[in-house]
Formats: sequence, structure tokens, C-alpha cells
Amino acid sequence: MLRVSRVFLGSGLLWLALASILGVLVVARPVLVRAPALDALRPLAVHVLVMGFAAQGIVALMLRASASTSVGGHDERLGWACLLSLNGGLALRVVSEPMLLLHALPPWGTLVLASALLEALACLGLVVVAWPRRASG
Repeated sequence: MLRVSRVFLGSGLLWLALASILGVLVVARPVLVRAPALDALRPLAVHVLVMGFAAQGIVALMLRASASTSVGGHDERLGWACLLSLNGGLALRVVSEPMLLLHALPPWGTLVLASALLEALACLGLVVVAWPRRASG
């Protein structure tokens, strides 16, 4: 298995743990505290679950399944770039999205946009990595 595939899987599991914690906080808010700030975590919990866990798990399995049929010499480097871009975008979103929902100030909106661009760039890179492999499987 490619090392990048193992790192994708490991980081996906870490994002799953964070999404679980965020989900518990959102669901337990009425019982624990009446803090409306916790409502800002709901869209973040879903985003972290989908992009952090599900997407990275799918990518890890796709890379693992096609490791023996690697096409081109740039795949692993591009895979690492996608890993960094996706996780960097997710980390930036974890910080900026709740702050934007609580305090609609321009710097937070700019950071959310930057995180979305990083994640979109990672997704496009993963398409480039995966596209040649679809024909070889």
C-alpha cells in the first residue's frame, strides 16, 4: 500500500473522531448548556464528517486498490499535495467557520473562502490522480 494511502486513512480516522466529538456537543447542547455558540458547530460537524472522514477514506481505499497499477510518476507527489491541501483546508475551516457564523466579520469569511479553495484544489488533484487509474482497473 502506498504510504500516502495509509496517511489518508489515518487522517480520515482522526477527522472521524473530531466529527464525533462535534456531533456529541451539538446534540447535547440542550442538556449541557444553553449556548447558542454550539449551534454553529452543526454544519462544521457534517462537513468534517463528509470531507474529513468519508472523502479521505474513499481516497485511501482507491489508492490502495490501484497501488499496483500506478500510472505516471507524479501520482504519489500529487497525492501528497492533495493530502496537505485537503487537511489544511479542513483545519482552516474548523477554526474559521464557527467564527464566521458567530461574528460575521470579513477576515473570517476570507478564511472560509481560502479553506474552500484548498479543499476544491485537493478534489481536483485527486481527480487527476484517479482518472488514469479508472481505465486500468
